[in-house]
Amino acid sequence: MDEKAAELVFNRNFFYRDNYKRVVSIGLVSIISNVVLVLATAYSIVRPAPAKFIVTSADGRIIPVEPLSAAVKSTPQILAWANMAATKINSFDFVNYRQQLQEASSYFTAEGWQDFRRQLVASGNVKYVVENRLVVTSVATGAPVVNNQGLINGTYTWNVTLPILVKYAGATITRNIPQTVTMLIQRVSIQNNPQGIGIASYRAR
Repeated sequence: MDEKAAELVFNRNFFYRDNYKRVVSIGLVSIISNVVLVLATAYSIVRPAPAKFIVTSADGRIIPVEPLSAAVKSTPQILAWANMAATKINSFDFVNYRQQLQEASSYFTAEGWQDFRRQLVASGNVKYVVENRLVVTSVATGAPVVNNQGLINGTYTWNVTLPILVKYAGATITRNIPQTVTMLIQRVSIQNNPQGIGIASYRAR
């Protein structure tokens, strides 16, 4: 009986000791896990991850969102776009000028369009076209040129110059006015403009 009792006591002590170690190990793992979780939560509050947006086209295709500091357009693409924008901006008539100029506004940034509208009012050009019942068209007379490009206040910008000929035609008036157009074309959010670019400044002389 003494031997069996001693063996029973030994087994019981071994069982308690073994499970005690196991409980301590589990407790330590739990404490370490909780500390890591608390640190991770604190870090996510102090240093939140930047928001990621997904933009889709009208047909459901995912469009990659690039930072405004990225060029995203090649030089030939910028030149072709500038050519198209300049001729579109300078093509309207005395009947449909409101709609035509509104469509042209899609080539500008919000600030660029407001500046261009002020120029139109100051020049009296629209008033002249309406009063004389004219049709205005324009055509490029030479190749556009990128004078320089790079970051301005963190936004990628192109300085582009191109020559155009603006034609005014009416029953009694015909005028052809050569102009040199200089544009500052900047990256914009594709949420504001699907092209991802817009005219921030437009000057013609």
